[in-house]
Amino acid sequence: MNKNANNDFIIPEKFLKQLEEFANGGFILLTFSRNGNPVAHHAYESRKDQLAIEAFLESYSEKISRERFQSEENATSSKNEENETEDDGDDSEEKKRA
Repeated sequence: MNKNANNDFIIPEKFLKQLEEFANGGFILLTFSRNGNPVAHHAYESRKDQLAIEAFLESYSEKISRERFQSEENATSSKNEENETEDDGDDSEEKKRA
């Protein structure tokens, strides 16, 4: 098993070369080390391929950020609606008592 000085697993160079053969222009592979640190591996056939992959990665990153934001916003909105519903229920109980 390939390891570095931090005792982290290192993806074998042979595997990365094989991945490059099938990547049709290049690749970026993102992983985490055993310590939880992000690790990026990349290979490009040309500068044009590098720019295309980087542009796609930037666009994809923005997309998942928007989706996460919308998801968080929906969760917050749902919580607020639940709280309003509970508050409405409390008001009607008070009106019944009065």
